[in-house]
Amino acid sequence: MLGERYYRFNKYCLFESSVRVPMIIAGTAVSKGTRGTVDHRPAELVDVLPTILKAAGIKNDNTKPGRDLLAPAVKTASFCEFHNQPKTAAYMWRKEGCKLILCMDKSSVKDGFEHADIVSGELYDLNKDPREWNNVFADAKYAALRQRMSDELIEHLAIYAKPALPAAT
Repeated sequence: MLGERYYRFNKYCLFESSVRVPMIIAGTAVSKGTRGTVDHRPAELVDVLPTILKAAGIKNDNTKPGRDLLAPAVKTASFCEFHNQPKTAAYMWRKEGCKLILCMDKSSVKDGFEHADIVSGELYDLNKDPREWNNVFADAKYAALRQRMSDELIEHLAIYAKPALPAAT
């Protein structure tokens, strides 16, 4: 974070300067047409394993959530989660130009994320506010975007986070 938002030596948040980390992929597995280019598609750490497997010629069983980053684009959003509080967890859903963060009560997800209690939320219009200073979560102008992104995030959680979180202590 290097001083961004007064965080000097940690990254315990879901702001862009913490979750956006550049990735460089090089080598003969990268097609000649894409070498030396910049790709702005969403990528996550879970994408590294399938990418390496594909580059090494090893068959991927596709039971894990990652995608091969050398393949054509398939992801339209990226996900991140943050479990620093004893009773809540924060989940981020980032798409081109916007980011949603939902903070949920950990004890409410034991029956599935579809029934989770949302404690708080943040929504950022990254086109207008790339440094994330203006939370528009409660702004009626963004209600449709907030609902659509919330639905997408909860669907993602329901698919990839099957085991319920332990109850808060």
